[in-house]
Amino acid sequence: MPLLARIATMLMSVLGTLISTYGGRLLAALGISVISYKGISSLQSQFVNYLTSQFSNMPSEVLQIFYLAGGGVALNYIFGASAFAFGLMSVTKIGSVFKR
Repeated sequence: MPLLARIATMLMSVLGTLISTYGGRLLAALGISVISYKGISSLQSQFVNYLTSQFSNMPSEVLQIFYLAGGGVALNYIFGASAFAFGLMSVTKIGSVFKR
């Protein structure tokens, strides 16, 4: 058991020095951005699938009026704005990793 404790202590010290360097911070920032991107992408695809299933239940006349009124364009604006907002939030989180 003492051997396992020494290995764990050594591993933690190596990881601590790695994260304290700029390369480690860069890797941490990239990890945060990948996790954020995957999470937001999954959430947005679930929302699109939900909307698609709800639109398939609508009468075709109502759906045509919705699209003629610009509903499809409005949904694209909403999805684009949310993707931009989440991207901007993740960039500010990455910027906080590099602060001392």
